[in-house]
Amino acid sequence: MRTRCLFAPNGSPPSRFLLLLFSGLALIAPDATGSHSSHLTPQHGEPGSDFQIVDPEKRFDTGAEAVFTNTLDEETLISLEIQSSRTLARGSLPDRFEGGLYSVSVRVPGEEDFAVGDFVVDTETIDVPSNKYSTLRKAIRNAQSGATIHIAQGVYQLSQPLQIEGKYLNILGAGSDATLLEWSGEDPSEALEDAADAAAFDLTAGGQATIHGLSMTGFSAGVVALPDQEEPWLELHEVEILASSRGLLWQAGGHLHATDVLIEGSSNEGVLLKLGDADSSLNFWFTASQIVDSGSAGFRIFDSTEGCDEDINRLSDVSITNSGASGIDAVHSEICVYDSVITSSVTAGFFATASRGEVANTLISDSAPDAEGLFGDGAIALADATTQSDVRLIKNRILNSARGAISTFGSRLFLEENLLACQAFDIEAEPWEGFDWVIEVSGSFGAKCAGCPVPAVIDEDCLLVSACFPSCS
Repeated sequence: MRTRCLFAPNGSPPSRFLLLLFSGLALIAPDATGSHSSHLTPQHGEPGSDFQIVDPEKRFDTGAEAVFTNTLDEETLISLEIQSSRTLARGSLPDRFEGGLYSVSVRVPGEEDFAVGDFVVDTETIDVPSNKYSTLRKAIRNAQSGATIHIAQGVYQLSQPLQIEGKYLNILGAGSDATLLEWSGEDPSEALEDAADAAAFDLTAGGQATIHGLSMTGFSAGVVALPDQEEPWLELHEVEILASSRGLLWQAGGHLHATDVLIEGSSNEGVLLKLGDADSSLNFWFTASQIVDSGSAGFRIFDSTEGCDEDINRLSDVSITNSGASGIDAVHSEICVYDSVITSSVTAGFFATASRGEVANTLISDSAPDAEGLFGDGAIALADATTQSDVRLIKNRILNSARGAISTFGSRLFLEENLLACQAFDIEAEPWEGFDWVIEVSGSFGAKCAGCPVPAVIDEDCLLVSACFPSCS
């Protein structure tokens, strides 16, 4: 069985498998100053308000239309002519326009429609508690789609999940240190098979929500989305999910974005994304967030194969620390990890099984073996009986692994300028499940030893060789 070690000329890496999926356009809120919108935050406006679309690289033609499509039923409710001037297009919503979440695209005669982003048509504002709604559950049940619910400072006991069905709600707490949701029902660990029974929020039936500025403690999961015909939509901002069975349990497609989120003390996975439905499509993005002290994997993903890049299906500026299994565990999925920290994991910091992914500018350190004494690697690419993994490791620091820094079992690795500790062995490559392994190298080196001024090389047997650390092999 033949193995291969491939070398690309310096500065000429092999072609990426990742696809750019977004156009880079920005939908600007009615009172915005013209800056681009965040990938995470949908723009808001009331019926009758103006909106703007800005793209510094596109010239909008006269006759272009802004197409607002309801994200629940995928029906186009309205097409609005927009007036354009170079890179800026303007339009107005009708005075009577149904509240809720819309995807917006631009239609130009003779061209394909291109997506712009999400837009929320606001309706009512609800305060909890208030004379009208004494409980959060009543407010959520009776709110119109597009409503904003302000939750006052305080502790709110829940014995049943808060279900959001077939509508979009903007839920705003007074801050993660001020608005606290606590589980007061039966032991949530007994609800793992039907985790929605003891979750804080259940979005299974086409629920859509932005949740901002609150904390959740003691649930089966902070937010649950189970398989359903309607795909859920969730954005989390400045949220803490503490001492729960899982932070997030997502078994559906749809949209899941999180920024400035802390998930700490989960008895199982910190985050579990598990699709399984071939027709489901998940767009996830986690940034500026922490997953700490998970009983199992910090971030585990199954069967999500949409592709990933710097805008979609990625983790960026995320810290995953002290996981009871791998820090990131991807199975039959695609995932990208950028500018992150993965420390003190069991088995591996990054473990890809029959998966594709990219890890760049990330620290992976202090991986430990499992209970049977196996692995303890920084990054592992593993084939299963039908599929190889394909993993790109670029400019990472992989340090203090109990066993090896990087391992490939019947899979493909692309290495560019990774810094390794070189304390045991650093690159292991074995055939697996009938597949050969392949290592591609680009840049001035694929990997080198920390503290060594002489660049390490990978020889024809794909072993790391360093003049400073002769044992690096």
